[in-house]
Amino acid sequence: MARAWILLPLLTLFACGCDDAPATDLDRAVGLARSAALESGHDLEGYALIGARQHVLEGNYVWRVTFKPKHLLPADPAKGMIGAGGEIFVNVVLVTGETTIGFGE
Repeated sequence: MARAWILLPLLTLFACGCDDAPATDLDRAVGLARSAALESGHDLEGYALIGARQHVLEGNYVWRVTFKPKHLLPADPAKGMIGAGGEIFVNVVLVTGETTIGFGE
């Protein structure tokens, strides 16, 4: 099972606006997840991308992309704990472009 974890320091990779590089599956999954969240009325301005991993679900490769409210993330992760709940989970099937959204408590 392929996995990819994206941590806060790596967010600049997605915000750089680099159009000269071909989009990877991970790039496409994050882009579709952001679009799905926005289309469902969730403004991601106050959220941070904290994870993305690929798994197999019902015979399809599915990316699970996770956004967390920024106010629940400690300024220094070595000294503080992440607050519970508030996540937006978006499952993305790249082959079909299908997305489903779930929420943390």
